[in-house]
Amino acid sequence: MPTSEGEAVRSTRAHRWLPTVSLVIVATAAVMGWAASFVGLHDYAQHVMTGFSWYTAWLLPATFDGAAFACTLMTYRASIAGRSAMRGRALMWMFTAISSWINWIHQPTIETKIVAAGLPVAAVAVFDVGLTELRADYEA
Repeated sequence: MPTSEGEAVRSTRAHRWLPTVSLVIVATAAVMGWAASFVGLHDYAQHVMTGFSWYTAWLLPATFDGAAFACTLMTYRASIAGRSAMRGRALMWMFTAISSWINWIHQPTIETKIVAAGLPVAAVAVFDVGLTELRADYEA
């Protein structure tokens, strides 16, 4: 705890940038994880699923990763409004699990399976921790 008024002002100034930097890091990690997962799901649809062209293969990642992202936004909205986000959070993790599983089965080696399956999980995990903090701030 600051012992003087000057220390309190310096401490407050020093921490003003923290929420913004944290939000940028969370958003960057989420976007990169989802983008990489999008590419993996597109490749799976294009090369493994019957009847998908380069264009229509984008429907697979748009469905699963898009649904996870939409549920993430709904969870965020519920959290900042002080409502329960349990349903959105459960759906977010369900769609992420499906996306992760597709990324897992599409890769040839165990190392690439772990990385590919971890991409959507990392995106949602980072965002989910941020939502927990946001909810705690709301309740405080």
